[in-house]
Amino acid sequence: MRARIAERVPAGETSVAARPQISEGVPVPGGRAPAGARLRRAAPPVAALAAAAILPPLLLDGVWNFTFTLALIMGLEGLSIVLVTGFVGQLSLMPATFVGVGAFASAALATRLDTPFWGAVPLAAMLTVPVALVIGAVSLRLKGLYLAIMTLVFADVGQEFLFKQQWFSGHGNTTDAPRPALAGIDFASDKSYYVLVLLIVAAFIFGVWNLSRSRTARACFAVRDNESAAQAMGVNIAKYKLLAFALHGFIAGFAGALFAHWQQSVSAGGQRPTFGLEASLTIVFLTILGGVRSIWGPFAGAAIWVILVQRLLAGSPNGQSIAFSVFGLLVLLTMMYRPAGLVGWLGDAARALRRRAGRVA
Repeated sequence: MRARIAERVPAGETSVAARPQISEGVPVPGGRAPAGARLRRAAPPVAALAAAAILPPLLLDGVWNFTFTLALIMGLEGLSIVLVTGFVGQLSLMPATFVGVGAFASAALATRLDTPFWGAVPLAAMLTVPVALVIGAVSLRLKGLYLAIMTLVFADVGQEFLFKQQWFSGHGNTTDAPRPALAGIDFASDKSYYVLVLLIVAAFIFGVWNLSRSRTARACFAVRDNESAAQAMGVNIAKYKLLAFALHGFIAGFAGALFAHWQQSVSAGGQRPTFGLEASLTIVFLTILGGVRSIWGPFAGAAIWVILVQRLLAGSPNGQSIAFSVFGLLVLLTMMYRPAGLVGWLGDAARALRRRAGRVA
């Protein structure tokens, strides 16, 4: 009974560990702010989402819509890292494996079983959850470097025994993934598919934002900051770690399904495996650059990465290698000087400007 009561209120007022600090992008739940303050905080992201929905289809060509769709999908992949690393402090170096499982599962459901897009994508994401739970169960006994090595091992196993097997990835390790249609609306064009992905990503952002303000999130933050103190408070550490890995796998799998239908086919071949170690590190790096404890961080990092690779260095024969090197340097500088990432730095700058404006007034 005592443990159940303690778990219901994991963030007790007398515990420092149960009141962890987190970046501005993922607010710590507490007392409710006045309605006016909540509206003022909500206005900028809502305006940004509205602008993102309206301006690119109207003002930009199809190539830019294609590029921004990829940025949204990669940002969603990074959001899965926020849930497992930013929430409970577990390091996963295999997000691309979950992305690949979701991508091939959705493509197979759509082409082999004639499952509509609206059923294939969420079902593919749910099929990724058991894989993530296996990783999460093993991670309960590992931390730090050993956990990172374990996820790398599982990523290599997935590459060899899933993505290179025709029973899973299709003939020639390639499977078609058609874009959807709904009620007479065809999402085959890059502009319409961009709007569809934006709406789905907005729903995920809203869901994670609500989760970040819940008792569940407070328990996760306590586990992340101090496992011993959280356990002493009665928090079920295994439960919240497994929950974080399940959400990590689900969101990454959903992003992978969207990625497959964005490309209209999915393949695991080539010199650079689509779902290999380099892809996983890219997802982790862009999340760190934007802010691993911020909901908006992965999307900021993904926008920089995609614009760098798809547009600025698209004509270079070694563009992706150059971009990876530049990105690695940016991530190193971020970890050394701005651990909260770009979103945290922008938040600090905005608060400093407000304080300065207040002193002037």
